[in-house]
Amino acid sequence: MYFSTIGMGFPKLLLVLVILPYLYCESLDDDEFNNVNTSIQLISRFSQDLIHGSILFSQHSLIDDIILISVSLKNFGNSLQWSWQIKEFPVDYTILNDRCSDKNLGNKLLNFDDTFGELTLENHTRLQFSISKSILELTGPLGIWYRSLLLKDNAGNTICSTIMAKDDSELRVAEAKFQTRFFGNIYIVWVGISSSLMDAIIFTNLEDRKSLKTELTTNNWKIFSTDVLESILDKSKLNCDALQILYDPESNGLGDLGARLGPVQIGKKSLIRDTNLATFDIEYENRALYMVLFDSERADNILDCAQINLKKSITLKGFVNETNIKLELTLWQKSKFEITNVYSKVDSIQNDITLRLHEMPLIPKTFKTPLILNNNCLGVGNIFNPTGKLFPAEVERQTQDKYAIGDLSGKYNYDDSSWDTYLPLFGSNSVIHRSLVLYINKEILTCTTLLPFTDPHSQTKVAYLTAEAIFRYPLVGRIIFRQPIDIGATETVIIIESLVHADGTTLKDSDDHRWSINVQPPGKDFYNWMDRCKSAGPIYDPHKVVKNNMTYLCSKSLKYCSVGDLSSRLNSLSIAGNKLNAIGVSRHMFVDEYMSLFGINSIIGKSLVIYGDHGPQARGDRLACSKIEKVWHRKAVVKDWYSDMTQILFLEKLNYSNFLNMIQLILRSTSKVYKAVMIIMFIQIQLMVV
Repeated sequence: MYFSTIGMGFPKLLLVLVILPYLYCESLDDDEFNNVNTSIQLISRFSQDLIHGSILFSQHSLIDDIILISVSLKNFGNSLQWSWQIKEFPVDYTILNDRCSDKNLGNKLLNFDDTFGELTLENHTRLQFSISKSILELTGPLGIWYRSLLLKDNAGNTICSTIMAKDDSELRVAEAKFQTRFFGNIYIVWVGISSSLMDAIIFTNLEDRKSLKTELTTNNWKIFSTDVLESILDKSKLNCDALQILYDPESNGLGDLGARLGPVQIGKKSLIRDTNLATFDIEYENRALYMVLFDSERADNILDCAQINLKKSITLKGFVNETNIKLELTLWQKSKFEITNVYSKVDSIQNDITLRLHEMPLIPKTFKTPLILNNNCLGVGNIFNPTGKLFPAEVERQTQDKYAIGDLSGKYNYDDSSWDTYLPLFGSNSVIHRSLVLYINKEILTCTTLLPFTDPHSQTKVAYLTAEAIFRYPLVGRIIFRQPIDIGATETVIIIESLVHADGTTLKDSDDHRWSINVQPPGKDFYNWMDRCKSAGPIYDPHKVVKNNMTYLCSKSLKYCSVGDLSSRLNSLSIAGNKLNAIGVSRHMFVDEYMSLFGINSIIGKSLVIYGDHGPQARGDRLACSKIEKVWHRKAVVKDWYSDMTQILFLEKLNYSNFLNMIQLILRSTSKVYKAVMIIMFIQIQLMVV
């Protein structure tokens, strides 16, 4: 163990040497230091390039101006010397490849090599350092909270982690998402580390959508609020020019960001520390708050605005309730800039249990499948592996970047508590709505879908809005869209349940079908042989990207993509030649950050068009189209019971959450109505006492 003190005079050094041994307790189960008597603790966790562990920054209440640094890292490789430095921006954990580049993390702010020298990391390294607060601050104007810590070896390999508050801290994130004149996000992040200490940052990442090259400009920016009397509908259709009220609840110019912090940079990331925003109330008097950007040349001309929404943490849960196995898996990520926490409870007499995440959710039990197919976990796809890692991994228990994202048992088995740097719950590679599959002796036993809950300790599911497009000619199939009923939610889950050629002209599977959301609902020309689906209109482009003639650059940058151009932004579709192959060929799932089922830019009521570029010229390139419609909640109640018996043994009310399921069960039954109702009562759904 190594200990170093930097930047302290002799009396203070003597005090540290006397008190320091009493400031540490035994290490935790995951080999992290747990410093007692601390007022602030920040931590960076690594599991990348054969380095696994954590580095802890602590400010102690007994020695206010001393920062303690505790290193606990395992080295599975041969690189012993690692440079370490503080970088400008937090790590975006939705990025799976090259997340530690200078483009993503910004400039170097502090090089620890100049102070302590390089880190020498052996098999299991535990080091302790201390440094004066005059050199290193944890929070405040010069703080390192929500910066990143980067380690680099002599071969150029880099690993990185956000410097975040410990798990018991309170974090709030608000987001202003720009998609019109500017493209990108402005994040406002607050942290509550103790009852009396708060810190806040503004992280900006904006580009000019009208420019073909990255140009650096500076623009004035302010926070405006709507009038308290405006309705939700008025707010959703708000024009930027209608904003007149500066957000200033305490008459101190809090919302005038340009005057307080200087202009915002367009075309370059920036992180601004602003402790005044600790008093920022995102739910201010039931008003909607907007981030407003002004013209750099004409001070009063508003160029763009975006509503500021609270971006809540995401909690996913999966439950297994079999005869010999009881399992609860909880995944929790506070923001896209922090790692995912993993909690599991397992009650089983089985030893060889393996947990994996697969690509897609379970097929609904009501979905009609060919009888020759095994319905056990049908349609969940392969293990979720967007990075293309070798599976199964050759060596067990290395760093998490060496495994497929869905290989949970490979990364950390099913420990009670763990964390994962490669398990995003935000972004296009989120594991939301994917399947948790349980294996026994390398065979699938059962599976369940990971669904969002309100928080890690809650059993309340997050409410969703669901829309669908049903195809009947010349394709048969359904595509589902799901988005949380939360104004701050941006990700929309798209599930292609199945697509089958059904007009008799094609019996083979076909690939590379473009698809898009178009402006108008389809008319009767959806079955025309000539000019099919022309009534659907052009591709949906609410932000006028097509008008600027930039869509050909969509594959290079998302800022050049229209909302409706799904092929360029996501991927193309496959269509099965027969129903037997439908699940294996056409079933797929995407998570999209740029379409919405809510607000003025909702896709509900528009059309979903699937293209066939190699069809007859007279038909055109549009193969099929269907209207995107909201899926309404269905409910039926069986309340009054009658019997030829002298006494009815129960007086209950049956509540069916899905009326179609009830009808389907009755139709499948060949027995009398009374028996059908009894089957529904005891098997389908719960009993509710009148």
